[in-house]
Amino acid sequence: MSASDPTIVHSSLDAELVSDLVSKEPALWQMARILKKDAGTTVTVMSHNRQSVVVKHRQIDRWRRRADAIMHGSPARRSWLGARLLQTYGFSVPLPLAVVEKHTACMVKESLYVSEALPYPPLSTY
Repeated sequence: MSASDPTIVHSSLDAELVSDLVSKEPALWQMARILKKDAGTTVTVMSHNRQSVVVKHRQIDRWRRRADAIMHGSPARRSWLGARLLQTYGFSVPLPLAVVEKHTACMVKESLYVSEALPYPPLSTY
């Protein structure tokens, strides 16, 4: 496996669709909007037909983030587990759809968490 080959860890979506979501330029998605971009994190909402998803992409490039990923799992895995835990206790959270990791030398270098998008506009639009 090369460094660019993504590994789908969890997914309730079709593998081809997940691969398209985590590629550099998604072919199927007509509308994409960046919600947040800062050092190492990009959050994007993407829409296709009637489905909208949020993709949270984390670069694991600093020693602190690498240590966290080794000890506690990648940020995407932690988000998946946190969402599932909240659902178990009755909290309404966006449905987690997929966790994808990209590895280099047996270490996670990037993690991507895909969840359903909320059906209403964010408060920042008001």
